[in-house]
Amino acid sequence: MFGTGLRLNPFALRWSLFSVATFFLLWGTFFIEIQIPLILGLLFAVNIIFWRFFGHERFDKLGLLLWANIAYWLISGMLAGAITPLDFLNVKLWNGDGRIIIGSIPFLMYAVIRVNHYELQQTIRTMLWMGVVGMALYAAWAVFKISWLAGPGHIDEFHAFLSSHTGAGTFFGCLSTFTLLYGYEKKKWMITLLGVALMGPTYSSGSREALVGLMAVIAWYLTIRNPKPRMIIVSMVVGTVLFVTMPAFMSQKTYERTYGLLQWSFITTMVRQAERAINSDWQTGDWNVSTGTDDLEEGDVTTLVRIQLWVYASKRFLASPLFGMGWGRFNDFNTIFINAPPYLSVAGGGGKKLTPETAHNSYFHLAAESGLIGLALYMSFWGALYLRCQRATQALVQVKELKAFFVAAQGMIVFILTCALTGHAVGSPSVLVPTMVILGTATSFLRGNLYRPARASLRLLPQVAAGK
Repeated sequence: MFGTGLRLNPFALRWSLFSVATFFLLWGTFFIEIQIPLILGLLFAVNIIFWRFFGHERFDKLGLLLWANIAYWLISGMLAGAITPLDFLNVKLWNGDGRIIIGSIPFLMYAVIRVNHYELQQTIRTMLWMGVVGMALYAAWAVFKISWLAGPGHIDEFHAFLSSHTGAGTFFGCLSTFTLLYGYEKKKWMITLLGVALMGPTYSSGSREALVGLMAVIAWYLTIRNPKPRMIIVSMVVGTVLFVTMPAFMSQKTYERTYGLLQWSFITTMVRQAERAINSDWQTGDWNVSTGTDDLEEGDVTTLVRIQLWVYASKRFLASPLFGMGWGRFNDFNTIFINAPPYLSVAGGGGKKLTPETAHNSYFHLAAESGLIGLALYMSFWGALYLRCQRATQALVQVKELKAFFVAAQGMIVFILTCALTGHAVGSPSVLVPTMVILGTATSFLRGNLYRPARASLRLLPQVAAGK
């Protein structure tokens, strides 16, 4: 039902319920401040999940692994008292810890359907058109300094329709990663140029997290994915030019914060902040805007707050390294910990606080709330996705378009996991939703169009190899 398209005149385009869901999920993320399109996409996705599941369609193994992660989070949260069944009706939950579940819904949809070649092409075209529209808006903002395309109070930051500088940066960084790798692998230079151009809105968003993510993707591609000495030298030259010209694209605030990190005085400030945090009994729930800076050294507040949060997350992890403090407990205040050796300290009491704040590092956040077991379970999902895409690129070496798509999908994994080092990227719908759409499409396409012989790796079905 979902793999067979319907013709809608007068446009003569084939659409399916899957295609409609993908359209709203991607464009809904582009216009995430409006919210309604993304909500419609999620509703379509949930409808497909239930319809196919009750129609006795089996979940892909990676889909089951993701379900296992969600179950682990919810059970640990309920056992620790962080969430109750009534909290599922509270919008604050879904604007906080629940965002990682919201961002996972698209992948669960793809894990229960089979995408055909035409639908995969639709997804690629949607990503490319978002890049084109994004660049048009960026050009309008750069020339006319349109206030409603800028960040609140920062006319020199480009946010488009994203809700924050980090959201805008990681979204356009995600688009740039996909477009750049897809175009370069396919040897389509206009698409490659679009991917390079999309670095502009990424830089201008004010997100240092996205900049690091893009640099990691380029380094991964040149050293691991497609190592060529000549290209490494060329890229070093281009990278140096980009680094030198980067201030022209950055907001003044971002420029000062970024280059300030290279100063020795600030490095010593960060060390003092870490020492101060280690010796304090500060908890995340204690933080508030009016008095929160009392615990900080003089310097870049955002960086110093991150250090404070990372130290707190590390303390919580060391207190309960196996199971964590309980999903949803990270932001609670006056938290009471119940110690039950060996290596188990559960947050069993304290004031519940449903807020969007995080540890500003997905690994610290997940380790603190879910322990080694939860972190390993979630990272195994991403690792399995990466390896499946790797196998697909080997099987699809003769089909340039499809190989390019799976290489771009791998690059998006590198991007989001790098962004997760300085922010909770895997809990941010602005980057998680498009990443899950692409990876879900990849997984679903493999289920429907590739088979695994008794002895071997993936092989392409004849009709797909023929381009049908």
